[in-house]
Amino acid sequence: MKLLVVVPVHDRTEFVGEALDSIAQQTRPADEVIVTGNIAYSEDYLRPFQHSITWTETEDPLHTRVNKAIEQSRCDAFTVLCDDDKIEPTFLERTSRLIERYADDIVYTDLRRFGGASHIMQALPWTEEQIEQTTAPFITSLCTKKRWKIAGGYEDVPFFDWNFWWKCFHTGATAFHLAEPLFLYREHGGQHQFQQNLQANRTVLLEHHNKTRATIREARGV
Repeated sequence: MKLLVVVPVHDRTEFVGEALDSIAQQTRPADEVIVTGNIAYSEDYLRPFQHSITWTETEDPLHTRVNKAIEQSRCDAFTVLCDDDKIEPTFLERTSRLIERYADDIVYTDLRRFGGASHIMQALPWTEEQIEQTTAPFITSLCTKKRWKIAGGYEDVPFFDWNFWWKCFHTGATAFHLAEPLFLYREHGGQHQFQQNLQANRTVLLEHHNKTRATIREARGV
């Protein structure tokens, strides 16, 4: 199984080196790493990866950058790691092993916050009740490229990761919850604006789900 890690860069260049270091330290190395966004090429960032990393400078919207990276990759499965977050050294090894063992579409883990309050958040069960209310997997979870194609990729909506997992669920995806905090989520000041818009963005996404639900069910013959 070939694994891809996509690192979409926003304006948080002070953290991207730590994100990439956490990828370089994986006990099961990524076959490809694609860094994409508004950040200049840097030898310092690329040195640990030898030939497995691609650097793409682009102003494309977030969902477009991630979709393009997955599309151009030869991977069998991928994960998205934001430029300010990290993964534990065994993340790729353990999640990929479970996908291969149980043939699930998605493996997701719990989350540990760092950089401010330090506590563990448990991911929610992969059920319709949960996925309709909030995301069950966190953004940094391992997903097969086949399922990404079936679900139709990421869209330009608030909580684009929740929307993607929602589409995966309603197109028949199976998922395994690895109940350990292998995803490290950074807390910092740049998230305050996001929290202020939380309820408005949630309303927008739920309306989007209501509009697209019938289309997805029709495509499945439900």
